[in-house]
Formats: sequence, C-alpha cells, structure tokens
Amino acid sequence: MRIYLLVLVVALSTPPVIPDSSMAKDLSQYAWRNRLLTVFTPTAQDAKFVEQRALLEGEQRRLSERELVIIEIIGEEVLLSGESAVIEDANSLRERFGVKADEFAVRLVGKDTGVKLRSDSPLVPAQLYALIDAMPMRLREMKERAD
Repeated sequence: MRIYLLVLVVALSTPPVIPDSSMAKDLSQYAWRNRLLTVFTPTAQDAKFVEQRALLEGEQRRLSERELVIIEIIGEEVLLSGESAVIEDANSLRERFGVKADEFAVRLVGKDTGVKLRSDSPLVPAQLYALIDAMPMRLREMKERAD
C-alpha cells in the first residue's frame, strides 16, 4: 500500500513533459486547414520527381485555391514550399505513408487527414484538381465562395 502511495505522490509531483511546439511540429498542424500533396523521391534528380515538379510549376494559384500544401521528401530532407521544413523527419513520413526510401510516390491527403490518392507516377494537375473538386468539403468551399 505504501509503495502505491509513494508512486502516486511522485507521479503527481512530477511536472508533465510538454513538447516545445516549435520543435514538435507534425502533419497534424494541417488537419482541417489544408490538403497535402506529399511527393517522395530518393533524389532530386529522379526523372519522375523532375516531371512532377515541372507539372506543378506555375500552378500556385490553383493549388492555393484548393488550400493544397506541397511537401517534398527528397532523400532525408523534407521541404515545404521548396524550403527546408521542421515537420516530421523523412523516415517517419515514409513509414506513415508506406513509401520505401528508394521509390517515387505521391500521396494526396485530405483536410480530414485521410489519404485520398496513392500514386507511383507523377500527377497531372487536371487529374489532381478533378479529384479535389469532387470532394464534399471542397464542394462546400466552392459553394460558400460563390455565395
């Protein structure tokens, strides 16, 4: 009985460990705010990755309209809008989305954090927009903006 009481006292007197929010960022910060397009590649020179970047070049307005954030995982580096980002490390993102380190892959993640599309080929913007624009949440957004 005394041991249980001692454990309880120690547990209650120890301050909780709260992670520093500036360091402990993960994809949950985008939930219900943004859709995510995660692009995985072993190297920046990968032909599929180069093609995907070229396809999305000049699409910023349309991507922004759909509240789509692009996260690139290139080898061990994680880029957000082309800049190094402290989100999650590359390996945990690969594990989360089931992508091997030596493969190209694209995942579209909805605002509800569900994976909506998995592809091992570059996505054409029209295909991406058609899928997003058919989502119930996006239909609601378009209706609200039209009103």
